[in-house]
Amino acid sequence: MSGKVMNLAETREFIEQARWGRLATTGPDGPYITPLHFVLRHDKIYFHCAPRGRKLDNISHETRVCFEVSEMEGIIEHVQPCKYTTRYRSALVFGRAGLVTGKEEKVLALNLIASKYCKDGRCGPVTPEKADSVAVIALNIESISGKAGG
Repeated sequence: MSGKVMNLAETREFIEQARWGRLATTGPDGPYITPLHFVLRHDKIYFHCAPRGRKLDNISHETRVCFEVSEMEGIIEHVQPCKYTTRYRSALVFGRAGLVTGKEEKVLALNLIASKYCKDGRCGPVTPEKADSVAVIALNIESISGKAGG
């Protein structure tokens, strides 16, 4: 069964509620996929990571990236194996990624990520001093699409 294209609002809503996604980068040694936590804000997706590593090296090499979010909602069985299908939702985002260098944007992004994942109130606010220990990447969205099937 082919999927139904989700409109932009449906796709954004799906991405916003997703708990994790996968970032595809390309470096001198080829493609690399990293599962990570993120937050969508306006036309950017923010991620945090260690200040050094392969993901940042790859983004320095090639700023074009792809970000994917998907959710399998179930398998639809059939007596004919070739007619099995999957209920799913998925979204793809293409754009350019780069290190966030502005202190204000970096702190804002980290606090947005923290508020998305720390719902029980145990996380205090991220201060500029705490933000110095990590890197923040912004994916500037150029195109976005979503699909649902099953």
